Formats: sequence, C-alpha cells, structure tokens
Amino acid sequence: MHQFDFVLTFHEKPNEPHLKYQTLLNSNMVLVTAKKSSLASKTTISLTEVAALPLALPFSGYTTIQFFEESFSQKNLNPNICMEINDIPTLFEIVKTGHWHTILSDASVNDPEVVAIPIEGENMKRKIMIISLKEAYEKQAVKKLYELLRGI
Repeated sequence: MHQFDFVLTFHEKPNEPHLKYQTLLNSNMVLVTAKKSSLASKTTISLTEVAALPLALPFSGYTTIQFFEESFSQKNLNPNICMEINDIPTLFEIVKTGHWHTILSDASVNDPEVVAIPIEGENMKRKIMIISLKEAYEKQAVKKLYELLRGI
C-alpha cells in the first residue's frame, strides 16, 4: 500500500513504468542576486560566470543543487561554493546582503529585494512534474488539486 497520492518535483526523464508523469510547468534556472548587486542589470549570465561568483547554495539534498553539480561537472567548472543552507528564506536573507549569490528555479524567486538572472543554455530549463502511481485510484480532491496547480 502506498503512503502518498502524488509527488510534486523536478524531474527530467520519466523512466519508471509503474509511475504516471505529468508535466506541470517548465522553470528556468536563475542566478539570484541582491537588487543592489552590480550584476542586477544583466539580462542573462553564463554558467562559467556563475561558477566564479561567491555562492550560497541550498543544502546539497535539494534536486536543484544536484542538477547544478552535474551541469558544472559537465563543463569542468569548479564553482565557488562558500556555504550551503537548508532553509530557503535564510538563503534569501544571505543573498540580500550583496556578498553572496544563489541558484534556484525562477519559480522559487518571490522576494522583491532580489533579482533573478536567467542562466544561459538550453539545458537550464527544468520540468516540474506530478508523479503518481499509474494504476492507483485518484481521489477527486487530488484531481482538483492537479487542476489548480495547472492553472498557476
């Protein structure tokens, strides 16, 4: 017996035959910097430029960071990771000081004191998916929640 109705997550490649994958939305990966930063006026930034910046990143258990570790590795880049933080609101407070920057999906950025700069590259988009058991009964409440999420 399963313990969940569905999982909402970033996922790149549907690969388990017993699971149903539904794309909810695509999200650009962005460098998050303070509004007062000299970078704030940039319209895009390269992964190479990002690697050279002092970074405060979400704790490595987050899938976003796993995604970027792979992206940096593929380009043989060694990012300047100064700290890892397991609390996103605290991460935003660190970024707002202007001393550090972070990397998140644009869907995660909702603070007026920071700027989200899209990271260049076609691999810098991620899919946010709803994953559920293929043969499981879906409750009406879950179906309604899917509809609400798709409307965002």
